[in-house]
Amino acid sequence: KWKHSVRYAHCARISSACLALALSRAGVALHLTHMPSSAAAWQTAVRTALDRHQPGRQAALIEKDAAEKAALWIGSLVPRPHLSILQQEGTDA
Repeated sequence: KWKHSVRYAHCARISSACLALALSRAGVALHLTHMPSSAAAWQTAVRTALDRHQPGRQAALIEKDAAEKAALWIGSLVPRPHLSILQQEGTDA
């Protein structure tokens, strides 16, 4: 779900700033281009965040077994040259 909804060409890699922008555009976070510079600006930012808060929308982004899926994906990125060598020799890994 998530990866298909984020299509920002300027985000070559998903940095925290790009992620914050994507979450804001999805309507589940408040993204500011800079930190508020006064007490009044902070109050406005907090008020805006509270007014826009939609827990149901945030909950919809949570995928069941996300941690396990992330671990499997990360594990799939690890090169395993020893497996191809064993397979070439006809040995089960």
